[in-house]
Amino acid sequence: MRLAAIALSKSGVTVCRRLQAELQDLDIYIKESLIENEREFGYTTPFSDFVGRIFAQYDGLCFVMAAGIVVRHLAPYLQNKKYDPAVVVIDDLGQNVISLLSGHLGGANQLTRQLAEILDAHPVITTATDLHQVPAFDLLAKEAGMKIERLENLKYISLGLIDGQKIGCFTDLSFPWPMHPLVEVAGDLDDFAALNPLHNRWHGLVLITHRRLPEDKLQEWAIPGLILRPVNLVVGMGLRRGKRTEELQRALELGCELAGVSLLSVAKIVTIDRKADEQGLQELCLKLGLPLQIVSTAEVREIEDRFAFSKFVKATIGVGGVAEPSAYLGAPQGRWILRKEKLDGVTVAIRLLEMV
Repeated sequence: MRLAAIALSKSGVTVCRRLQAELQDLDIYIKESLIENEREFGYTTPFSDFVGRIFAQYDGLCFVMAAGIVVRHLAPYLQNKKYDPAVVVIDDLGQNVISLLSGHLGGANQLTRQLAEILDAHPVITTATDLHQVPAFDLLAKEAGMKIERLENLKYISLGLIDGQKIGCFTDLSFPWPMHPLVEVAGDLDDFAALNPLHNRWHGLVLITHRRLPEDKLQEWAIPGLILRPVNLVVGMGLRRGKRTEELQRALELGCELAGVSLLSVAKIVTIDRKADEQGLQELCLKLGLPLQIVSTAEVREIEDRFAFSKFVKATIGVGGVAEPSAYLGAPQGRWILRKEKLDGVTVAIRLLEMV
């Protein structure tokens, strides 16, 4: 976690240096006249512009100053809890450490505890789910490496739990977190699809699945729903030379649709070394934030007889197929949910990694 600590006063600088002594990835921003080492930098003025510049550069910001100053200068740059960095405020004497912004997804609550321990200070955490000791599904998803869909409904789910109302949970995984009496695990996605919403007994729904959800079914429920997407799909991809990013994305989306799965659950794309330099593929992975795994021609040759074989492909690149062998090599312990599909010059195959 890349961190920055910002202080305005000499006593605040002392607090920053106490933190830096324990945290290797912490940069300090102070008045230029107070700089003493290469990991200390001068902040620029106006201060609000400086805050805006560093806001997107760090995973966490620690302001050693009054909370009101921080709030006023941060306000123009806030987006939402999915993208904002962790923001922690520490008083000038280092006695209180306050989690101010992005407590769960950004990690500010955990950072607050960590900094308070270093300073022997009092951690101040106001997140209601923490205080009431009810599940915080954004934090649980983060810890499990899942992505969140319909994040706007999180506040209704959390408020319901805080008020003592039950939440229905349908999961395609073994429930990965400690159970809570207010969270009723009622089955998997098939059970959800078969359930009559008129029999609803919950304040909200949490669905944990890699599978696509029938939109009309969700609309039948007049309660907020949160969807957690496990990242457990491996996509093997073959492509003709020169395919553009948008063409590849369209093929990927269509492949996911044919398999009945969510694009958000894709963990990585795998292809052969002969395609590693394809600009469109590299840009697609960058755009979607997905790693691109490259397997060697030799690896594919060893297993190509297990999969659909094309003489044309063999004559062109030296192996009889790309998508299926690549998907298999990317997830040898997985299972098929989509065998090779030809999609306008792109081949896609998908394997599911079993998660518990």
